[in-house]
Amino acid sequence: MCRLLYVLFLAALLSLSPAHACLWDSDTLATEAKGLPDVVQVITGRFERNPPLFYEMRLARVSKEIQSQPAKLELYDDAAVACDRLHRSREAIVWMAKKRAQLKPFPQDKEHWYRYHANLGTFQAHDWLRSGANRKNISQMKSARDHIARAIKINPDAHFGREKYQLMAMEWIIKPPKNMTVIPDFLGLSSKIDGFPTSGPKTQREAIRGLCGLITLGAAWESVDVYHALEFALTLDRESSVAHLANLRIAELLRDGRHTLYPGATRDDEHSMVNSEFLNLPPQEDMGWKETDAAFMYLRREADEWQAKRTAYMVEHLKAGRHPDTDATFWTAWKDYGPPAIGEIPTQGNILRKQDNLSLTLMFVGLFGIVLLLWRIWAKKRKRLAAQTYEFH
Repeated sequence: MCRLLYVLFLAALLSLSPAHACLWDSDTLATEAKGLPDVVQVITGRFERNPPLFYEMRLARVSKEIQSQPAKLELYDDAAVACDRLHRSREAIVWMAKKRAQLKPFPQDKEHWYRYHANLGTFQAHDWLRSGANRKNISQMKSARDHIARAIKINPDAHFGREKYQLMAMEWIIKPPKNMTVIPDFLGLSSKIDGFPTSGPKTQREAIRGLCGLITLGAAWESVDVYHALEFALTLDRESSVAHLANLRIAELLRDGRHTLYPGATRDDEHSMVNSEFLNLPPQEDMGWKETDAAFMYLRREADEWQAKRTAYMVEHLKAGRHPDTDATFWTAWKDYGPPAIGEIPTQGNILRKQDNLSLTLMFVGLFGIVLLLWRIWAKKRKRLAAQTYEFH
């Protein structure tokens, strides 16, 4: 009986082991994402982005308010940012000139001087990029860099320190490294990878946070180079599965026709950015990429659906004359149950994991049934032997 139970138990374990071998990367992604939930959402697009009508209505409102309250400095920021979000960067720059005229008599107002330089530098950079990113006329980007540098000097920790990384990106654009065999990231992290990376220092996490700020607070959602730097920062921080998500986002951007700002880069050079082999990761980490790929596709689809629902809700209310700036009940009817948990994504790994759980349940039920059956047979046999012994006596 014991021998039979052992054989059945061993067979059940052997039948489960191939399924567990496929789950390494899916489990790793879930574990790493617990420590970096916001990063996963940033990579997959699960963060708030407002429709053009939102900014058009804000611009119309604050333009009128400025006429009656010209000394209210934050209104100029609202107007300028609204213009920039509408891809009207030159109008945004004009609004900053108007703010400067009002701000000039107040040299000690550090908060608004910080905002002025941070915004103006960002608008100038966006205008240069939207005008074709002409390297023969780099003066506007240099001016943008100087304004961002002054903003950092006034307030180095604002916006999660994202301006520091914005400045590094600008320096990289103005004076890119030369004679590189692969497209370098603007933080210079690729040169630090030598074999499998060890856990990164505190500055690595700061870089991740700063780059995420550029994406969510700036206009880097469609920047190949920002996600390229984010991938290396995550890799050096030993978040290899989340880094792979960033790599998949780069591949998505390249498929959509986006390009690196690194000068002279060919299409082949750009394709090398999504080749994980040059990251020099150990072979065993490639075993589960299919699970991470499936998770990325699921999360991107869910994020796009969530964004579409949010936009539709906003447009409906905006067209009705309501705006969250002035209507405290704007979001009352909006229902958001949050992003999906990584472990609940219906990828192959999670399906196999559920099958594993079912197999384990069935195995133990079967073993219990066998034990019960053998016990009943043994009990009947013992009872019969006892009866025969009684008759003999």
